[in-house]
Amino acid sequence: MSEDKSATSPALDPVVEAAMTHLTSWVYPPLRQRISYFTHNNRRRERSLKNPSNRAATVHVFKHLKHHKYPFQPDQLRDWGIAHGWKADDAQELHDYAEGVLTGKRYHTDPDPFGMHAIHDWREDAAKSK
Repeated sequence: MSEDKSATSPALDPVVEAAMTHLTSWVYPPLRQRISYFTHNNRRRERSLKNPSNRAATVHVFKHLKHHKYPFQPDQLRDWGIAHGWKADDAQELHDYAEGVLTGKRYHTDPDPFGMHAIHDWREDAAKSK
């Protein structure tokens, strides 16, 4: 059964929403993906923004969106995250990283896990969802 989240989820720019959906699947991967990762790497990947890879992914998503001039509001992103299954602490960190990137704060993170062409994938995903 598919849950309609449109009633509780704030409206985001379609490309921003595609980026957030991609980030959500990175931070909170489906069970099959978690099992595959665990069996191939013999370690558990923490499903939160405490994980350095997830933190890097979050910061880089916001940097991509800002660089390409896609509008996003930290409060909306926090609310969107909560409406889409993010833990409350992670949703607040999502807000804080978004705010930091918007204000020009410099973050030291792991390399960008999505790559410099990620914005093109998000644009395609946004176009498909119309």
